[in-house]
Amino acid sequence: MKRIITPVDFTSASIDVVKYASLMALELNAKLTLFHVIDIYQFNSLIQEPELITPVFPLEDLAQMEMAVSKKMDQLVNELTQLNANLSIDYKVASGSFINELINETHVDETVLVIVPSSNHSDLLANTKINLRELYYESACPVIIIPPQTIYTSVQSVLFITSLTKSDIRIVDNVFQLFKQFNFNLKVWYSVAHQPEFEDEIKFLGFQQLLKQEQVSHNFIFRLINHENLAKSINQETENEILSLVVIHKENKNYFKSILDYNSTHKLAKHLHVPVMLYGDKA
Repeated sequence: MKRIITPVDFTSASIDVVKYASLMALELNAKLTLFHVIDIYQFNSLIQEPELITPVFPLEDLAQMEMAVSKKMDQLVNELTQLNANLSIDYKVASGSFINELINETHVDETVLVIVPSSNHSDLLANTKINLRELYYESACPVIIIPPQTIYTSVQSVLFITSLTKSDIRIVDNVFQLFKQFNFNLKVWYSVAHQPEFEDEIKFLGFQQLLKQEQVSHNFIFRLINHENLAKSINQETENEILSLVVIHKENKNYFKSILDYNSTHKLAKHLHVPVMLYGDKA
């Protein structure tokens, strides 16, 4: 059975994402695993290895903390199953480094998605200092970032930001397989760091032909766009019609940075009004 992971810290932001993930799990016929990590280590830059990482509290208190978290998890699972009796759900409580434990969970068999809240609206991500890029690079499955107050709707329209690589063809196929029960539209945008030129149009046309050969039964909408207008154009797209998901994939870290850091202070994923699904090169 397919598996979706959602980290939980019991804040309103993470609970909202749990509700979103539970509805997606139902429609994808997947099991939802709620995941909580008791972060028992802190980074100490003033000392040398092997004492670089030190516990933040005595380890003998760990069992008591795990019991307290498990009680909260039991209550949350009970509330969710009362709302959706058909929901397949479990939970896991781990201890260690939050980001490492979460990445390890993505390698568990049948795990198809990690769903997390936007980092600038979540104590979960802010307090544990999750490096979103590290999760994106190392996750064995795609990561969906949920903006605040997002209401779940069935997948109707997906926007894929391509960099014209062969692996992008594989990602498109994965998206169709993951959401195959939905008859959704797929829009494919090619974003460049300069004003689009004739050479960009030729490259994009070649990619379009490859994509159509692999996915002959699907209709696509293609668009060439400049990086600087990307967030604005996507948000305008959500105003014009329902956009369920934005999908981004790139193996090259510098390209990924240029997509998400479209100027010195803002990140695309933090300014979109629609969930963003990120594929790293290990997904």
